[in-house]
Amino acid sequence: MAFIYKRSASEDAPSAVDQDIRKYIEQTEDNNYEGFIENDLRWEVFCHLSDIPTGLFSWYDFSRDASLLEIDAGFGSLTGLFCNKCKKVVAVEESAFRAEAIHKRHEKQDNLTIYTGKKEDILFSGDFTKQFDYVILTGGLEKAAQGSPDKKLYIDYINRLLTLLKPNGVLLLSVDNRYGLRYFCGIPDAHTEIPFAGINQYQCSTYGRTFAKNELKEILNRSNVKKYKFYYPLPDYKLPQLIYTDEHLPEKNLKERLIPYYENNKTIVFPEHLVYDDIIENRVFVFFF
Repeated sequence: MAFIYKRSASEDAPSAVDQDIRKYIEQTEDNNYEGFIENDLRWEVFCHLSDIPTGLFSWYDFSRDASLLEIDAGFGSLTGLFCNKCKKVVAVEESAFRAEAIHKRHEKQDNLTIYTGKKEDILFSGDFTKQFDYVILTGGLEKAAQGSPDKKLYIDYINRLLTLLKPNGVLLLSVDNRYGLRYFCGIPDAHTEIPFAGINQYQCSTYGRTFAKNELKEILNRSNVKKYKFYYPLPDYKLPQLIYTDEHLPEKNLKERLIPYYENNKTIVFPEHLVYDDIIENRVFVFFF
C-alpha cells in the first residue's frame, strides 16, 4: 500500500466523533467493529463502521483486472470492498486525518494507493488522465459547485471526471434526490440542516445542492456521458437495504421489506412507511426515491 501526500493541506481540527471513529479503527485488527457500534450509538459511528454501506456496490459486477478511483473516500467504508473486487484501487480523501485512518483500516491491502490533499489538484493535475476503468463519486456531485443552481458547473465537473476514465470506462455517481420521500417527511436537508430546504429550492444559504431526477438527467444529457442508467437504493445510498431499477421497481409490501432510519427525528411530520403502498400504486416511485 502507498500513502501519498500530494501537497500539504490545512484542515479544521477533527470533530469529537471523527476522533472516536479513528480511535476505534486503530484499536481493531480484523475490521470487526460490532462491539464499538453496539456501545456507541451515534449515527456517524454506525454509518462509517458498519458493513451496510458496502451494499451500495457489493452486487456490482466490477472487472477483476480493473483500475478504480474512489473520490471522497471518508473513513474507507467502501474502500476495502473495491480492493477485493478490482486489481488496482486509488482512494482520494482531502482530510489527512481520515486518510490516515483508511491507511490503518486497510493496511493489509496491497493494491491500494491513498492520496490526501486538495482534491482538485490531485484529480486534475494530468497524472490520472484516462487511467481508470471505474471512477466512483459517492455524494460529491452535490458539493461540486458550492450550492450554485447553475447546471453548467455540474456539467463541466462531470466532463472533467470523464477525462479520468479509459475509453470504455464507467462513472458511478451516488446523488441525493431533492424530492426524496424522507425530505417530505421533514428530515433536514443534508447541506443546510433545515427541513424542506431543498424542496423550497434552497432559499437559504447552502454549500451543496441536491437534484431532482429530471434535473440530473438534463445534466447528464448535456455532458459528454454517452449513456446512463439509474438505480434506486433504499432508504438511501448511505445505508442501502434494497436497490431497484426502472426495469425492476418495487411492488406491494415494500414496508415489510424496508426499515427506514432517521439521523434526527425531531422534525419528522409523518413516518414515510405509511405512504409506501400509495406511492407504488400511483406509479410515482421514481420521483420520491
